[in-house]
Amino acid sequence: MQILVAGASGFVGTILSAELEKRGHKVFRADKTNAEYLFDLRDRQSMEKLLKNTSPDTVIFLAGISNVATAWESPAETFAINTSGALAFFESCLAITPNARFIFAGSAGEYDRACSGGKPFQEDDCCNPENPYAVSKSSAAQTMKMLAAKHGTQFVHLRLTNHYGPGQKKGFVAADFASQIAEKKRNSDNSEIKVGNLEAQKDFLYIDDVIEAYIKIAEAPILKYNTYNIGTGDPVPVRSILEILLKISEISAPVVVDRQKLRSADTGIMSLDITRIKNELNWYPRTPIEDGLRKTLQYWLNK
Repeated sequence: MQILVAGASGFVGTILSAELEKRGHKVFRADKTNAEYLFDLRDRQSMEKLLKNTSPDTVIFLAGISNVATAWESPAETFAINTSGALAFFESCLAITPNARFIFAGSAGEYDRACSGGKPFQEDDCCNPENPYAVSKSSAAQTMKMLAAKHGTQFVHLRLTNHYGPGQKKGFVAADFASQIAEKKRNSDNSEIKVGNLEAQKDFLYIDDVIEAYIKIAEAPILKYNTYNIGTGDPVPVRSILEILLKISEISAPVVVDRQKLRSADTGIMSLDITRIKNELNWYPRTPIEDGLRKTLQYWLNK
């Protein structure tokens, strides 16, 4: 297949592009910077040029703002990029590559926590996102879904849980913890580890499992549904992530709550029911969290 990865310079995009090429696909790496093909989600002409130059039969759309904290700081910019920009890109695809399968990276945060009843969310559960990032993703996805139905194109919406693993930047739970612990271990430093809300329970998915999910969705001859949950279905307390990393590192350090890391919506339990993709595509997470966190910590120790 000819696959365009939009957002190919990011955490997921970098690894996914390489894995797709290993499987024999022709991959077009596209991003705002540091990519073979350049485009800007604020520049419609650059998107159209990209699609005309590549003519993909599959588009995996990963581009945009991916950090919740950044979205809280700049809601208007987040919507300009993640909603308006993403929709402009999709409209360009409808005009130039209407037969391409369009795979959109959404968020588990799109769901309404009040509807779960403590159970993992299913794809048909109601949505009521609680932060600007999730709202921006949900708005784009719902509009794309309507446009795809109107024009008869193939749109796939993936609702993904928290990713983690080697290569992820700071600003995400596992990366923030691992980077701090690695620095303290290297420097024999027992100063404070700064954290946000440790009591929330989240669905953490290792990067290798994330990549496998994208590949299965991209390579599937036929997809029965247009929305799939990608997670573990097994929520883990954020506190446990920190405790596992400390245990692996064999260090101890005082832990303090940094109020700047606290967010009002960052509470309760978040997990996804993955029955749909498991039954249809035989995808399920294979990496135990201890193994994934060990590899993540080693990445930061090597930096």
